[in-house]
Amino acid sequence: MKIRFASLVFLAFLTLQAACAHAHFLWMNPNTYGPEPGEGISISFGFGHAFPYSGEFLEKASFEAITLTGPDGKRSFISLVGGHVVYPIPPLPSQSGTYMVSAAKKGSYFTKTAQGARPVPKNQAEGAISSVFLSCSSKALLAAGTPGGKGYAGAAGTDMELIPLEDPTALRPGAYLPIRVLLRGKPLADIFVNATYDGFSPWGKIAFAYSTKTDGEGIAHIRIDRRGVWLIMARHKAPCPDPSLCDMEILNTTLTFEIP
Repeated sequence: MKIRFASLVFLAFLTLQAACAHAHFLWMNPNTYGPEPGEGISISFGFGHAFPYSGEFLEKASFEAITLTGPDGKRSFISLVGGHVVYPIPPLPSQSGTYMVSAAKKGSYFTKTAQGARPVPKNQAEGAISSVFLSCSSKALLAAGTPGGKGYAGAAGTDMELIPLEDPTALRPGAYLPIRVLLRGKPLADIFVNATYDGFSPWGKIAFAYSTKTDGEGIAHIRIDRRGVWLIMARHKAPCPDPSLCDMEILNTTLTFEIP
């Protein structure tokens, strides 16, 4: 009886861990959002369900791709070298303007079985009961010198992403930021887009200062009412396109920037 009880507790623990992971999102913490042109910066990658610092910080092996897009729209791949949790990235070009760093975390499967949760697709878990796939991506905008250019509006090609239709780093408090949500490259209508800023949420929790929905063209308007570091997030939950791999997929994406 005690063994059975312990097994049930262990199973509940694993299931809870998987459920918590489903709620996790990815975000970036650059050491500065306003570097000088040509300056090197460092960055960490938060993963959890509270902003800006509660959660775990991911290591470089967790990512599929990290890219840097310049004010001229040119995109290059970034290789993380050295560091642990906080990583230096190559110096920015000498060109003044708004730069975008984009990151995509490797997708994760959480498949529930009678023996516990396993990090594999449904078709690789014997006796699978249910399965979820989680995909997370994030962008951070850096205003090097004077904001400018169109790099901030470039598509990174991740499963889900936020495309600002105006440069957020050039906004002033009280302005509305138009932003488009893309799901695999196509506008996503009628989905919640949430925003918060550093200092709004209680420690260890996530609360949103503003929430709205996208229109038929996948565009939402977020009111940016104060200075500081902001995070915008959208999450999409839907049946898995390939039922042999999972039952449900959860995709989420974030954008961080600072209003100086």
